[in-house]
Amino acid sequence: MRDGCPVMGFGHLLGKKWTIPIIQELLAMEGAGFNEIYKAASYIQPKILSQRLKEMEKAGLIEKAASSHTQKYTLTEKGRDFQRVVEVLKDFSIRWEEGDLSFCKKMKCTECF
Repeated sequence: MRDGCPVMGFGHLLGKKWTIPIIQELLAMEGAGFNEIYKAASYIQPKILSQRLKEMEKAGLIEKAASSHTQKYTLTEKGRDFQRVVEVLKDFSIRWEEGDLSFCKKMKCTECF
């Protein structure tokens, strides 16, 4: 494997627990602060949420902007474009998993927790 492979590097971030749900929450509430994200995704421990936000910022998926009292997180163009990847994963799962998963296309992944 070539050192610094972008596919493997991005795949590593995506494979980490909660990356996809956090992206989906930020799609739903653009410009949310940490506490707003945590309330919407309370199944994620605050420490893990903080780590994932830092990793996603480093990867260029989100931007952090400071407002008067809090930091707001927004998806970058790269982060919004990532939703296409999630849709492909959903299509793949619907096609190859057993049972009727048609509901999956209409829901955020966070709604399955």
